[in-house]
Amino acid sequence: IKENVHVIPNAIDNPETTSGGAILPEAPFVIAVGRLTQQKNIHSLINGFKRLRANENIKAKLLLIGGIDQQEYMDYLKSIATADVEFRGFIPRDQLGHYYRNTAAYINSSMHEGCSNSVLEAISHEAPVLVSDIPENRDFGLKNHQYFDPEDEQSVATALKGALENREDFIVPSEQFLKWDDVVERMLNIYGSFYHPKTRKESSEQSIVR
Repeated sequence: IKENVHVIPNAIDNPETTSGGAILPEAPFVIAVGRLTQQKNIHSLINGFKRLRANENIKAKLLLIGGIDQQEYMDYLKSIATADVEFRGFIPRDQLGHYYRNTAAYINSSMHEGCSNSVLEAISHEAPVLVSDIPENRDFGLKNHQYFDPEDEQSVATALKGALENREDFIVPSEQFLKWDDVVERMLNIYGSFYHPKTRKESSEQSIVR
C-alpha cells in the first residue's frame, strides 16, 4: 500500500509586493492569520498574549486577521480580549504582505491543520514564525524553539517572548520548501509512472515528502 501513497506538500509562493496601504500599529505587533474558529485555538493565543503582557516588560499588540465562521465564538473572544488585541477582519491575500513584512512575529496556534498556506506565506515574506506543536506543523521541519504547546498559555507566552526579543532566530529560509514548479514536476512523475510501470517505484520514492 505504501508505494501507492504519494504525499506532496503545498509549495511556497513568491512574496506579494503590494503595500496594501493598511495602517499598522507603532508598537511591535504579532499577527495570526486565518478563520476565527475554535480549531484555530484563538482563545489560547489571546490568553497567552495577555500573560506575556502582564508578566513581561514587553509592549506589543496582537492583530487577528480573518473572517468570522462562528459568531458565538467571536463574541467570546471579544469578551476576553484586551485593548492590545485588535480584530482586523478578513483581509485579501494580496494585501497581507504588508503585515507579514512588518510583523514582529507570525503565530499559528491551531489544534489541527493541513499544510497551512498562511505559514508558508509568512515564511516567504521572512516573518519570524511560531507554530503550535502538532504533527501537521512538525512537517514544516522548523527549529524546536519555534514550536509551542497550544494548550499551555505559558508556553504561548514564552514562545512570543522569544520571537519578540530575538527576531532573527525565528526567520525560516524559504529555500528549504518546494516551489510550485517542483510540485508540478512531482505530480507529472507520479502520473507518468502509471504509464511506465518500471519507473513507478523510483518515482514513488522521490515523491514521498514529509
